[in-house]
Amino acid sequence: MKKDVILASKDELGVGTALKAGFYTIQSIIGLKDFGIKYLATDADGRTVVLKEFFPSEICAREGLDVAVVSNDRINEFKNLIRGFLKDADKLIELDNPNIGTVLEVFEENKTAYLVEETVNGVSLYDAVTDDSYELTSMQITSILAKLLLALHDIHALELLHRNIEPKNITLTEQLEPTLFVDFGTFRDRPSRESRAFSKIASNANKFAPLEMSIETGDQSPSADIYCLAASMYFAITGNPPMSNIQRISEIARGNQDPYKALAGEEKGYQPGFLEALDIALAPFPRDRIKSATEWLRYLDLKQETQEVEETKSLFRPAKLVETYWNIPTSAIRPAIVIMVMATALFFFLRLIVNNL
Repeated sequence: MKKDVILASKDELGVGTALKAGFYTIQSIIGLKDFGIKYLATDADGRTVVLKEFFPSEICAREGLDVAVVSNDRINEFKNLIRGFLKDADKLIELDNPNIGTVLEVFEENKTAYLVEETVNGVSLYDAVTDDSYELTSMQITSILAKLLLALHDIHALELLHRNIEPKNITLTEQLEPTLFVDFGTFRDRPSRESRAFSKIASNANKFAPLEMSIETGDQSPSADIYCLAASMYFAITGNPPMSNIQRISEIARGNQDPYKALAGEEKGYQPGFLEALDIALAPFPRDRIKSATEWLRYLDLKQETQEVEETKSLFRPAKLVETYWNIPTSAIRPAIVIMVMATALFFFLRLIVNNL
């Protein structure tokens, strides 16, 4: 049976559109971004959910209800992005952290992918900073950062990158509990050519992204997420995004000094080390940044939060705290461990023989 085509515009699906054999019904359109379209929907049980449709506007157009790639040479890129995301969907669904948006399910339809999340009542960090009725204190910002670092640690522990952290993607509840939402931007392990290209689409207009996320050949690592989170916290503190990472690198390439004005020594009310760590996390080059969420927590000396990272376990996280540098592949680590164990056993065996001579 042919589905009725309901369109709100040339891109968005219209109110009343049914998905997944009628289980979800679109109630309103939240908005369209570079990587996709966000809807408010209800499911068959009457629950309100957020439904995200993968629709990178730079390479896609609507044909009926279907999402079509506008250029034949981008079709494989689009399919590989969807395939990679679906491959890690189970990991995203299993994430259990109060400061990460709950992913209910991911499914394919209309020649694209959909992500379903629980709704969270609150305002974005962006709105909280720009709205005069809110005034975040240094203690509140410190607490928000610590909880977001715990969330980022859990994402990186799955060998995923977020790649789309910015103030508009962080929701604050009435109690100022932050929620970081995962999105189609996440990809597993080392980024592919396609995922780097998508990262470029998603971050071109993002003032909170580092240079390596704006070029297809950029070597993206957890430090890219660290930069985005630091830029978001800079915005929370000052009310403005930091100086463009690209602009800073351009000035340095010309032989000039880095024009970035450090927060340390300028802003008051923060514990020692807080602003210094944020300045380091905003370093223009990845090699100079804080490399992981846990390293950042140690810079801040937030003992309670660091202990929580060490003690909290999930289905995919090892019991012992792991720094996510990804410089050494797992395939190289396991043989090395086996060799070390065998060498140790041989040492004690030979020692036992010598002692019995």
